[in-house]
Amino acid sequence: MPIQERYIDSEGNLTGGSLNISLQNRAFRYGDGVFETILVRRGEAVAFGLHFSRLEFGLGSLWMETGYPHFRPKVEALVEKLLKDQALDGFGRMRITAYRADGGTYLPTDNRVQLVGEIIPLQGDPWTLRSPMRLQQGSAPPHGPFSHAKTMNAISYIVEARRAAANGFDDALLSHAGGISELTASNFFAVIDGRLYTPALTSGCLPGTMRARTILAAKKRGIEVVEGLIQSKDLWRASECFATNAIMGLQPIGSIEQVDYRPARFPILMQLRQKIEAMRDR
Repeated sequence: MPIQERYIDSEGNLTGGSLNISLQNRAFRYGDGVFETILVRRGEAVAFGLHFSRLEFGLGSLWMETGYPHFRPKVEALVEKLLKDQALDGFGRMRITAYRADGGTYLPTDNRVQLVGEIIPLQGDPWTLRSPMRLQQGSAPPHGPFSHAKTMNAISYIVEARRAAANGFDDALLSHAGGISELTASNFFAVIDGRLYTPALTSGCLPGTMRARTILAAKKRGIEVVEGLIQSKDLWRASECFATNAIMGLQPIGSIEQVDYRPARFPILMQLRQKIEAMRDR
């Protein structure tokens, strides 16, 4: 039985498949908020703790008042309502959006947080291994004070994803100031000389929840992890590359423009997928 599509408004009410918002809504007018996208599996929100920590940290960076310590129970209640009476054997994509309450222009008049939630069904396990991705080189926004937050301002990623698709690629590998940062919707990993490299957070990449779990899984398998600068020239030395995010898990990268990894068997990727599978719902 599949997960049922469900939407909950800022008053905690189920809606009929859409969310009605005011023209004064600050998320709509200014992108004044953050969000988390969470995989639902076996009736649970996978790695909820990591997602909540990033959500709360992002809101704090935007000077929003969560009403701590009551904020986590409030978010948990929203998640519980989204999952209530849902199938235990289906898969879903849950999104929790937190934005500043109405009022003001660039200067807000109310810093309280509004919450809305949604869940949509996914066909099959999104972590199933897919065909290796083909990537185009692209440009990332520069590292800034909000790079660590999953904000609602994603236009640079949208444009790069659109450009890559128009050129026949699956996604874009973004770089800034000579260093690789991330893909448009996922983090990047490369195996170079037996070590696992991933761009440092100073590159401007989002601190992905699956990125954190992949690093932990690698360390548990005794694989050395290097968080640092990766340049385009380093891609020629990589034996395998892969992308990670909370919904798709770990997926192989087959090529990055002229650099081809298709002959690789992705042994490190397969080890890490197996390790994370064992800790998937934790």
